[in-house]
Amino acid sequence: MDKRLTFSSQRISYLSVNDYNSVWTPDIFFTNSFGGKALNLLSTNSLLRIMPDGKVLYSRRITLELSCERELAKFPLDTLTCPIIPALYGSTTDKVTLKWNNLNPVALRPNMDFRGFTLKSTKQEYCIAETSTGTYGCIKVIFEFKRNFGPYFCHLYLSTLLMVVLSRLSFWIHYSKVSIRTFYLAVLLFLGVISTIHADEMIPKSPETKASDVWNGVCFVFFLAAIIQFVLQHTGAKANLVELGDTETAKDGQEKNKNRIKFIPVVVGRLFSQNASKADMVSRIVFPILFLLFNVVYWPVVYA
Repeated sequence: MDKRLTFSSQRISYLSVNDYNSVWTPDIFFTNSFGGKALNLLSTNSLLRIMPDGKVLYSRRITLELSCERELAKFPLDTLTCPIIPALYGSTTDKVTLKWNNLNPVALRPNMDFRGFTLKSTKQEYCIAETSTGTYGCIKVIFEFKRNFGPYFCHLYLSTLLMVVLSRLSFWIHYSKVSIRTFYLAVLLFLGVISTIHADEMIPKSPETKASDVWNGVCFVFFLAAIIQFVLQHTGAKANLVELGDTETAKDGQEKNKNRIKFIPVVVGRLFSQNASKADMVSRIVFPILFLLFNVVYWPVVYA
């Protein structure tokens, strides 16, 4: 408000000024901005009005590139905090102060698209910037966004979840069907790698471990466990056949299967030689229970 600009008129509710340099405007800049421009496509997108009581309404359309705070530890269930901080560049607090309008200080266009995010809340604050040249006033509006989980569940979680579930079906293929079971697991491994490469394009690059990394890592551990279980089971079954079967003798009098037996680990022989047929039955129960326990711990921690 500038009392020198007051006027009285019953016909005019305000005066529009086209020469923006004729009226003083505060030297405002945005502290967390690293780029921006004024929109002047067809004409200068600015508005300057003088009210009868001396109040000056100044509006200008600009585009800003702002730095936001993000915590990717819970990605893709993370939040994004984006503040906008207008501050005075050369006018100290004893000369100019910035204040929020009490009526609707932050106005947003209805049905705005935030590109994969949902606006949770907005908050207005006051702040002070103290430098060697003086104390300057500033105001702050904080936008808190929640990432939309739906697209990431379909492309990131659902693909690996299906890989784990389908790998459990291999326990219903008899261990003697080596070629069928090997082909089945190989196809699942190929599809899992392809889906992971595709999903990796959606994950922001960051050195910190994200919740999606934990999920993918555990799912691949369960999938590799199914492969390892089959390898050990098949190895134990071969050991059992070698021990129970008749040993063929070569012409030189040495046993033909001697070299094959000595490469079989003792632990594998003990665990699987007599229980190869039971390994699948145990895996059908143990693997789903362990994966269920992982989900019981994972989702509450991520949603917390």
